[in-house]
Amino acid sequence: MTLMEDMKRLRFLPSLKSKRSDVAIAFYYSNVNKYSINVLVAALDFRLGDVDIYLANGPIDSLLELVLSLKEKYRLIILCVSLLSTQLALILNELRDLLEKLRLLRRRGANIVTIAGGPHPTADPCGSLKLGFDYVVMGEGEETLPDLIRSLRDHEDVHEVKSIVIFEDGEYVYTGPRGKIILDEYPPFPFWRGLFNPIELMRGCSFTCTFCQTPFLHGASPRFRSLDCVKFYAEKFFHLGLRDLRFISPNALAYMSKCASKPNVLMLEEFLHTLRTLAGKYGGRIFYGSFPSEIRPEYISEETVDVLRKYTDNRSIVIGAQSGSMRVLKAIRRGHTVDDIVNSVKLALSKGFKVNVDFIFGFPFEEKEDFEESLKLAEYLTGLGARIHAHAFIPLPGTPLQNTTPKRIPVEVRLRLAKLIGEGKLFGQWEAQEKIALRIVELRRKNIFMTRCAMRSP
Repeated sequence: MTLMEDMKRLRFLPSLKSKRSDVAIAFYYSNVNKYSINVLVAALDFRLGDVDIYLANGPIDSLLELVLSLKEKYRLIILCVSLLSTQLALILNELRDLLEKLRLLRRRGANIVTIAGGPHPTADPCGSLKLGFDYVVMGEGEETLPDLIRSLRDHEDVHEVKSIVIFEDGEYVYTGPRGKIILDEYPPFPFWRGLFNPIELMRGCSFTCTFCQTPFLHGASPRFRSLDCVKFYAEKFFHLGLRDLRFISPNALAYMSKCASKPNVLMLEEFLHTLRTLAGKYGGRIFYGSFPSEIRPEYISEETVDVLRKYTDNRSIVIGAQSGSMRVLKAIRRGHTVDDIVNSVKLALSKGFKVNVDFIFGFPFEEKEDFEESLKLAEYLTGLGARIHAHAFIPLPGTPLQNTTPKRIPVEVRLRLAKLIGEGKLFGQWEAQEKIALRIVELRRKNIFMTRCAMRSP
């Protein structure tokens, strides 16, 4: 069975404006980036609408089969790949092989263009172009990607499209920044295509934690989707028969907060009350403060927990602790204390929530004493009834720690983590993340991940 016949791996979204488009947009639609692709599909429909779209969910090398099946049907094929750094570290060889084969097809006359976007290409545009992509979309794609596709389709000057990077005449060329988008102007998902995902409430983060890409890619001044906008798409979600509505936010309790360290409790309650009422109309459920969002510990209070308990259906929440060492918390600019972590977990548990607490092990400056303090805190919290979600530090491109090397997690720490796993008190992919982190360090040393790169203007 070919990829075109295997509808489990391929979804065809025909042009909204014409019966027969001569331009095809093919997205690599993997499980780790499908939410962001849904947002881009909505933006393409909103700003263009006259291109056919294909969503390919399979191995990265299967995209070649898709392109081969399309090249006789379309004047122009544009392959779009959104990448996380952790994802690219695992599929690098297959991706380079795919891009090389597409270059060979182009030499034989096929009109194929490749575009990279997402967190990794934004943080490492030069390295992404070096892999073989033709263009990199830096930052938010809702406006840049449709503008670039329109330019390619209409044979216009791509240098007029802001926020892209090109490699030409031996140099990396950056066309300059564009303004941040207004979230309300773009749908969180293309419901008219039957594609849904958690609603993104907030983009950017006022806390500049040194291990996190979010504030450095999307800015330290958060932008919010308005309640009216959220209500509109939530009603579409429920009306079309979906039941469980979730949200994306780096700090769920910061919705509409004007102060970086204090939740807007009145707005939070209005928001959740409105959605609770709407969900009740359709027999739906509201999940808030749980995956794929989390809560900062200092935002947990009697008021905020009572609001969550009153209006949400989830009975578990995620609290981002990251470390039990005050020295490490200061080094990563976390902005809260160990006491904040303890108090937040105790309070949430007392209100009847199950609590998953995020910890990161292996920061480059983490010493034996820091590991011990994190372990002691983890063991104390699990004794109260919480569960630990363990992660390994990864030096992500675009962050202040991008050029560091993770500290290897000591054997004695591993043994105590394993004990907690055996007791059902700890979970997570920290061992796999350790390997990915070392792979990223290796790729950086080989200059495949390029954390330093000179770019010029057109």
